[in-house]
Amino acid sequence: GDEKGNVFFGTQDGGVVILSKGKYTTLNTKNGICSNLISGIEYKNGDLWLGTDKGVNKVKLNANLEPESILYFSSENGFISNEVNQNGVFIDEQDNVWFCTIEGITRYNPKQDWAHSIPPKLVINDLKLSYQHVDWSLYADSLNPSNDLPVDLSLSYKNNNLSFSFQATTVDNIKYQFMLEGNDDNWSPLTSKNEAVFTNIPPGHYTFKVKAVNSSGIWSKDVVTYSFEIRPPFWKTWWFYTLCVVVILGGFIAFIRYRTAQLEKEKKVLEQKVEERTTELKESNHKLSDALHDIKDSINYAERIQRAMLPADATIQRNLTRSFILFKPRDVVSGDFYWFSRRDGIDYIAAVDCTGHGVPGAFMSMVGSSLLNEIILTKNTTDPSEILALLNRGVQDALKQRENQTRDGMDLALCAINYEQRTFKYAGANRSLWIIRNSEGATEVEEIKATKCAIGGFTDESQHYTTHEIQLKESDTIYMSSDGYADQFGGANGKKLMTKRFKEILLAIQNQDMSMQKKTLDMEITEWMGDSHEQVDDILVVGIKF
Repeated sequence: GDEKGNVFFGTQDGGVVILSKGKYTTLNTKNGICSNLISGIEYKNGDLWLGTDKGVNKVKLNANLEPESILYFSSENGFISNEVNQNGVFIDEQDNVWFCTIEGITRYNPKQDWAHSIPPKLVINDLKLSYQHVDWSLYADSLNPSNDLPVDLSLSYKNNNLSFSFQATTVDNIKYQFMLEGNDDNWSPLTSKNEAVFTNIPPGHYTFKVKAVNSSGIWSKDVVTYSFEIRPPFWKTWWFYTLCVVVILGGFIAFIRYRTAQLEKEKKVLEQKVEERTTELKESNHKLSDALHDIKDSINYAERIQRAMLPADATIQRNLTRSFILFKPRDVVSGDFYWFSRRDGIDYIAAVDCTGHGVPGAFMSMVGSSLLNEIILTKNTTDPSEILALLNRGVQDALKQRENQTRDGMDLALCAINYEQRTFKYAGANRSLWIIRNSEGATEVEEIKATKCAIGGFTDESQHYTTHEIQLKESDTIYMSSDGYADQFGGANGKKLMTKRFKEILLAIQNQDMSMQKKTLDMEITEWMGDSHEQVDDILVVGIKF
């Protein structure tokens, strides 16, 4: 310590710690001292002497105990040994500094120390590739006549091991610091070696920088630099990414065409609409100018196809006169979809939540919609549990999940309503059905739980789904939904709305007609999100009143 109460600590591997006025500061190799292992330390008249395992540093500190200059002494300056013993630094009354090393004692006489005031002059004199000298004219258009180094060097990702040699023109116990800008954030520790080796340099643009300092702490005036580029492999270039997007999009378009062709055989009206959109897709393929424009157009076309595959609102209202469907896709296309069909006097309606949203979800929704049409309209299957079992196997066949073990699938609630018998049958895969009915003057919510297995994915192909048959009562209201409404973030704390609050909203709107219920649910979720939260998933709610 000193007379002002400042305390100096030498550490084993952390350099020097200075305690001044209750605050700690640190000096280490990043500041320019030769080693972080401090074996001896003395402070006098603003000079901090450090004995290390690699030599001696004299650090000139200002009034704020910040380093102004750092001098380095070693065996090249006359020291017996570079390694100073523990507590082996002492300053006598004549300001001589004594160092006890592993090979003897060295005295430093400050009166005989003359500073070298001429800054070192530094040049980069050699560049090796993979530790070998090469003919750089094979890698660059021109060479620098002063040092034969390549100009505007650009190397492939395979040639990413470079060695730089540099030299100060003055020989005075020179130390160097260097860095590879673009790869390193800090200068290297001081070193007497005049070579820097960099291996496995990732693709990018880099500038090698090097500077030198003599034993008197005089730094070279300029930082010597050399810039070069490592080119990325072709599979990391923008044009390769673009090609991948085009290929994936082409595969998606091809699948849409295939499914469209299958649907053309089942329904004549849909045949005309799908044919029109297929023609539009064919025409658009010849007008694609770039990948981004191609993606945008294709997604818009996919949305039209998905909308066309959804049942018409007029058809649903004609058969389910007191009902609503709140359908709010998160993106242009949706992973949620609703499905309706009437056969032999029975109305079939489903609310389906496919894996994902956006384009992947829309892909699954098209698979699910077409399979439901095939199962009910072509195979004449009427029991909801059998429909779900066939749908499970159909999804696994369509996606070849027995071979590739993909987890894509869907959750859904399916109802078969028989107005003549005033009953309905329900089967669900991870999506329950809620009945709100008036029981003894009180409005209650009854949950009909689904089978806890999804459709497709890792579900066994022989999975059985339970059918629930329920007798209808006057003014009963049933609700089916995806998980998007309850999982939406919002409110003052940015939390999920949750199923409990969703049920409370449904109970609160029972005195409204179905059209107003839809508007209220839409308004509630919009206010819940506010301006600070975006929609996180597709939203689908189906309500039917009897």
